[in-house]
Amino acid sequence: MKKSISYIALIAIATIIFAFKPSKGNDLKSKLESLSGTYADPAPYNYGKAWGKRIFTFDKGKWTLDFTLSLDPGMKMQVFKFRTYGTYKLQEKSNKKADTYNAVFYEEKKFLTLKTSDENLIKAFGFAPCNMKLDVEQDVSANGCSGWKSVKDCPGDYDLLSLDKDGKLYFGNRPQDNDMCSPDKRPTSLTPPVVKTNQTIISDKMEKSSIEKVKALYKSFETGDPRAAQLYLNPNYIQHNLNMGNGIAGFTEVMKNKPPQGFKANIIRIFQDGDYVITHSDYDFFGKKVGFGIFRFENGQVAEHWDNLTAVQLKNKSGRTQLDGETEVLDKDKTASNKELVKNFSKDILLEGKIDLISKYLKENYLQHNPQISDGISGLLEAFTAFAKEGTALKITKIHKVLGQGNFVLTVSEGQFGAQSVALYDLFRVESGKIAEHWDVIEAIPAKEDWKNTNGKFE
Repeated sequence: MKKSISYIALIAIATIIFAFKPSKGNDLKSKLESLSGTYADPAPYNYGKAWGKRIFTFDKGKWTLDFTLSLDPGMKMQVFKFRTYGTYKLQEKSNKKADTYNAVFYEEKKFLTLKTSDENLIKAFGFAPCNMKLDVEQDVSANGCSGWKSVKDCPGDYDLLSLDKDGKLYFGNRPQDNDMCSPDKRPTSLTPPVVKTNQTIISDKMEKSSIEKVKALYKSFETGDPRAAQLYLNPNYIQHNLNMGNGIAGFTEVMKNKPPQGFKANIIRIFQDGDYVITHSDYDFFGKKVGFGIFRFENGQVAEHWDNLTAVQLKNKSGRTQLDGETEVLDKDKTASNKELVKNFSKDILLEGKIDLISKYLKENYLQHNPQISDGISGLLEAFTAFAKEGTALKITKIHKVLGQGNFVLTVSEGQFGAQSVALYDLFRVESGKIAEHWDVIEAIPAKEDWKNTNGKFE
């Protein structure tokens, strides 16, 4: 039994020669170079004593593969999942197979997920030395595992690629040792085809709402699973958190350095303004924090991200925390007027210091969540006076963004708190034409030489 299982392991992703009808004409190469969408096995493919399912996605020269192996055709007795992604490059025409091109599929990252707790299977498939945990995806890019070499030792597969006139896609028939890491290892025959399907990973980018995608990203922040980031972050993702590197690489680097207990992220409020999704959350991110996040979407993916974080503090004198209070988005038909109200308040009171107009904008008993300030107009005026006496007067110098939905409006501002340059995120809840509740986060802007990206805090 062990010997037969080992044999299955070697041929798990190998397939037999399959007849196909090639795409004719001079456009085959251009079609292969511009593949788009998702291709999958029409049904689990039988590898002898196991079944496998491949899902490939293509988008602008990039590719991903999700492969699952199971001991039954219903894919309920799964053994492992393998996932990889990267770019691909079409080369010259194959001299081994007609109407087929040589191609290289570069593998930027490689991931394995153990789907069985059967120790005999784990040993037979060579997973025992990899210290894998059940249902936890493991990055094997650096050291490899079982039949998968590290990215350094095998940065990509030298493969075959063809497309028939019906749009079915064919790859090279993998060898039993799974080694296609050099040109001399390139296959000489083709696999059964994968077919284009609408029920795909790529379609998930479009079907999920922007808010759902942000929630998935927060979940991945907790679990360490990189799939949401790979799906929902644009390859040219711009990062404005100055303590993180730019792009997906910066996000991934932070995840690599997470503490043993992991990160925690709990969204308290979330709303959307056009292409922007705004969150107000409780974090355990190198210490307990409260923060706002802003995600700008483009073509179904997050193209840009801003945030503002501060440490969790004690309740203020009115007994309010930095996060409690109303959470439901109401009055969506009043979004424009509520944004205009908050914009004018920020300009008149915070930017230009016209304190005599404060009752025009605030309810007399408005609720305050700043840890240093009490409820009501009186509490705010007392705080302004105290800050000025202490030489830590708060001065806004520029309002960068006003974003809102319904009764919630967020402003992003730049200013000075005493001698310190700061970013100010203020969230207002509007009720009956006046500001009824306020939360904020003030974060010091680090010296430019300490920035981990060059995108700036605001633009």
